[in-house]
This record gives sequence, structure tokens and C-alpha cells, in this order.
Amino acid sequence: MGCGASSTKGGAAAGPKPATAAQPTTEKKSNLNPVSSSGSNGTSRTASDIQKPQQQPPQCSACIGSQKAAAASPPPPAVAPKESAPPASAPGKSAPAPAVATGSRPGTPPKSADPVSKTAASPAPTDTSSRPVLQIPKLAAGTALSCLTPPPPPEPCASELSDDTLEHVRHLASGDGSTAAAAAHVRQLLCTASPPIQALLDAGAAAALVRCLKHGTSEAKLDAAWSLTNIAASPVFSHVEALYKVEAHIALLAILGVPPGQGTRSVSGSGGIGQVLAAAAAAAAAAANGGVAEGTASAGAVATAAAAAAASPALRLQALWALANIAGVIHPDYKTQTLAVEILEVGALGAVMSIMEAESTATCGREPVSASGSGSGSSANAMLRCAAWCLHNLAKHKREKEMVDVILLATQLLLNCPDLEVLTCVAWVLAYLGSNEDNKSHLKQALPALPRLVPWVREASSTLANPSLLCVGTMCTGYMRALDYSSEVVEAGGVPAFLSYLRKGNEAGRRDMVMDALFALSNVAGANNATVQALLEAGAFAEVVSLLRTVGDDEEVRMECLYVLTNAWDPLVGVEVATVQKLFESGILEELHEQLDSSAPAARLDLLLKGLTDGLKRGQMLMTYTASMMLVELGQEAAAAAPPPVNPVVELYGRLGTVKRIQALNSHPDSEVATKANGILTVLKFMS
Repeated sequence: MGCGASSTKGGAAAGPKPATAAQPTTEKKSNLNPVSSSGSNGTSRTASDIQKPQQQPPQCSACIGSQKAAAASPPPPAVAPKESAPPASAPGKSAPAPAVATGSRPGTPPKSADPVSKTAASPAPTDTSSRPVLQIPKLAAGTALSCLTPPPPPEPCASELSDDTLEHVRHLASGDGSTAAAAAHVRQLLCTASPPIQALLDAGAAAALVRCLKHGTSEAKLDAAWSLTNIAASPVFSHVEALYKVEAHIALLAILGVPPGQGTRSVSGSGGIGQVLAAAAAAAAAAANGGVAEGTASAGAVATAAAAAAASPALRLQALWALANIAGVIHPDYKTQTLAVEILEVGALGAVMSIMEAESTATCGREPVSASGSGSGSSANAMLRCAAWCLHNLAKHKREKEMVDVILLATQLLLNCPDLEVLTCVAWVLAYLGSNEDNKSHLKQALPALPRLVPWVREASSTLANPSLLCVGTMCTGYMRALDYSSEVVEAGGVPAFLSYLRKGNEAGRRDMVMDALFALSNVAGANNATVQALLEAGAFAEVVSLLRTVGDDEEVRMECLYVLTNAWDPLVGVEVATVQKLFESGILEELHEQLDSSAPAARLDLLLKGLTDGLKRGQMLMTYTASMMLVELGQEAAAAAPPPVNPVVELYGRLGTVKRIQALNSHPDSEVATKANGILTVLKFMS
């Protein structure tokens, strides 16, 4: 199954979830860890750790002025995240597993508290080479923002600043008449491939730039925001943290209209940042016209709204770009975007959503969106593209309830926006949000996007394929009946699309694609009778069996395959007699028998024994049905005289020698495996 291993997968939450008796199959959690390609995320995903740590770039030896010895001092203490961000969890069933090839993959899930059924949280999207990067520098005027084809990240150098540069930084800090020239000088230094970021920070440039952003001329403010953008594009966490410490994010949000101190965890509720922004803007407009607006906007909010209204579009775009870079930096110890949490706390989400709503109204819906995710060639405006990317960086780390308002906006953009970069970012956002169990009840808002998402899954070469598959996969949560949209996914053509993605990934040797496709298929298998029928009709189980026989020593892929094969047998899935008969004839149980090797890892044996036990229960269902039909067709006396029906699965296990293999596990060192083996032998003895 997807990233996290488990039978029916749901959203990958920030940690393993205990299985409950009511949950049918072992749902998997899909992990979202970065992949390895340039600027892209890593190979395996985890729900809590969405991205791999970035390597600190080597320090160059020359820049402006004479060189210093570049003593690599340890980064200052990181800002403590509001919510603890533990390091990536070890691979296991309930928790997301470690990264794998191109795209993140979870490992074999840990055993669930429930001896029979395990719960899997939804998939947290995988990272692939087509995933939006988290930090982007701006190296020249007129450069268009692209999170899919960005310039290479800067390689900060450790060089000494020239006297002229130090003088410019002093002018910038003092706010004298040379501020504009000083801001331009610093910006030029930061637009090189190897900017002297540490030297500038040591000289006090961070606080000086923030001061300029607040009080400088329009031209100086733009250069200051640009400089902050490129410092925040540094992969060195301490560089970006230095901006946070001087409250650069507060100043940037003020440019976007968020008053200092108006942070809130709610976007749409009472007192939410959206209402604060609206009230402040209304009050500022009324004041400009000599009137008084209704409401209680504070003087600070009004002043901020007035300043934001006066900001040029270029300055607002640059402020948003810098904010996205700050949110995207990875903490070297926690391996998560700890600063994104801080930015969300001070109202970033409401500001970004307000921008997206306004810009999407003007940009989207003008042309149809093709399966490849583009219209006739026009692209969204730069502000919408930047806002979508910023939202991606915020949602990548924060997948909690306050983000649910984003689901409807993301869905509207998926339906109407013609820009591939915007579509890719919001598809990832929706995948992140769907991976959180708390958001399951809100995913219904995203169902209108299924006709777009499912065809995109087939476009394996598109940047939309991976996030679309994960979005659709998180909608299949069989164990949560009221929140399961598997039937809608199947009706939209989800099963053929998943199989197409699986084949293309297998043919291309893309392990990450194979894992994601199996994740989605396992969730469908653990949903209901109709979805299992759809898998049977599409030949999905046969394809998974074929794949299983070729995985070799790759235990994670093997487990994902086994989740697909075992989920359908779970009694809580509720398959009907006709479907059980087809499952029995499909050869799945024979393959489970072949995989039952006493030397196999305990996690695999545990899952196999669960599947074999569920198979026995389904066989009992066939036997009971046969007995009922005999009564109907032969009458009570003739039926009593006829040989009694037998459980066909018991006969199959006897023929295959499955019982002997299970007996060999009686004394297995893993107590749970031994207990399950003894339990199934007891059931077999009773049924024989």
C-alpha cells in the first residue's frame, strides 16, 4: 500500500494510529517524504516528515572582499516548534515508513493493537522529481516564479564583506537618505550564485532589511523584499531562522495586509484572519474617503490595510515569495518545516487564501483544462502561482483542522485553473489534507474534482499524476463507512487509472509509483463489495499476484502487494457470496500460502495469517450458502440425506499443505505470530 503500510489506507497522520475493532482492514498511511532529484523531494514518505533534510552547501572561497577562514559554526538553536516534530518514524505498519526510490515510501507497518485488523492512516503524498520545490531564489529582474523548473539553489559562501558593502548595510540600518542605494547594493550581492549570506547576517543585514521593508521608499522596499527572498532561499536553516528572529515574516505579512498581533488559527470562524483582513480593508477604504466604516477594526489593522493597499503588485508578489521560502526551509534536526508552523500562527493562511480567492476569480475558468493539466497555453498570473506555491509549503507541514477551508478552494482551482504549476501545487495540498484523519469528513467537498483527478492519474509523465493518485486514494477509507468515497472513485474510473499507473511505474522501474499505486488499490480493496467487484473485473488481483512474484528481496513492495490481496477478505468489507466465490477462484489464497514461509519477517507472517484466517471465515460463508441452497432445491429430508457441504477453504488448505506451514509457526519467537497461528489451527480443527 502506499507509503505507510496497511490494508485500507487513509490519511497519513503525524504518527501511527491504533487500530480499532470497528475498522475492517489495515488501512495504510501514505508518507510524504521528499524524493531525491534536484530540488525535488526525497524517496520515501512519512506522514510526519514530509521532506528530507537538505544538505548544507559547501562554502565557496571567493566573493566580495578578502576571504575568511569560513569556520563552520554550528547553527544557533532552532526555533522550538509549537507542536513537537519528532524525527521520522521507523518503518512500520501503523507509522509511515522510510523513504525509497524516487518518491517517498513507507516501510512495513508496525503491528496494530488489534490482533486481527490493523488500521492505516491515509497516505501522505509521496515526493517525486515532479514535486514543487520548497525554496526558490530570484536571481534577476523579470524572472518568473516556477516551483517545477526552478533555478539551482544558492550556495552561500563564507567571504568577508568589502568596506563599501559594510557601509551600505549601515546606511540601510540607519534609514538615512542612502537607503534606496543601500538596499539595491545588498540585493545585487544576494542575486549571485554564491551570495555571502552569513557575512551579511553577521553585519546586521536581516534587521536592517526588515526596517527598510517597513519604512523605506517604494523602490527600497521592493529591493528589501527581494533580498529577504534570496536569504530565505538558502538551504541553511540558521540563515532563514535569522530572518524569523527579527520578525521578517511579520513585516512580510503586513505588506499582504495582515496586522501584527492578529494571528489566528481560524480562517473562516468568528474572529478569523479573513474577517480581520476584510474589516481592516473596509475601515481603511472608508477612512480614505473621509467616512467611517462599520465594525471594530483596530487602528493598527487599519494602518496595515492602508499600507497594503498602497503596496505595488510587484512588492506584494515579492513579499509572498519571501514568505513561501521561509515556510519551506527544513529544520536540520526535526526534518520538518518548523518555521511554517510559526508563520501559520500569525495569520499567513488567511492572507494566502484571500489572495488566491481574489486572483482565481480574475484568472481561472477562462479555458478548459486538459488531462495534462493545461489550457491552450495561457498561465495563471504570477500572484496566483506564487500563492498556490506558498499554500503548498504551508499545507505540506500543517495538515490540521484549521486547514479544511482550503479543500473547497483547492477543488475550485482544480476544476477551473488552466495553469499547470497552480494545479500541481493545489493537488499536492489536497493530497496532504486528505492524509489527515481529522479532515476525512471534509473530503466530500473535493468529490467534484474526481473527473479531473482520475484522468490525470493516467498521465504518468505529468506532474499531476502522483498528487492526483494520492488525492483519490485518500478518498477510499473503507473502515470509516460514513466518510468513505470509494464507490465514487470506482464510478469515476479509479481502478483502471490505478492499474495504469502501476503498470507504467513497473515498466519504468519507478518503485515510488508502484508503491503509490498499490496504496490506492489496497484502500479500494478494503472498502466494500462493489469496489472489490471492480478490482476482480479489472483483473487487479491477478496483476498484483504477478508483481508479488517478481519483487525479490523488496519487503516493502511485497507488503504493499499483500495488503491489496488480504484486504478484500476482511469480514468488515462485507463482500457478498458471489464476490466471495470469485475471490476464492482468483488464486489469492494459493498465493498467500506460497508466501507463508516460517523464515519470513514477523510483520509479513502476521498479515498472511490474518488473510488466511479471513479466508476461512469467507469459506464458512460459502458453506452456509450452499447448505441453504440445498434446503431450497432438495427439501429438508433430501438435504439431510445428502453429504453435508464443506468449507471449500478448509479443503484448499488441506490440499496445499497450508496447515503444516501454520503448525510450523506454533513456536515462533514473535508472540503475536504464534498466537495467531494457534488461533487459526483451533478454527481449522473446529471446522474440520
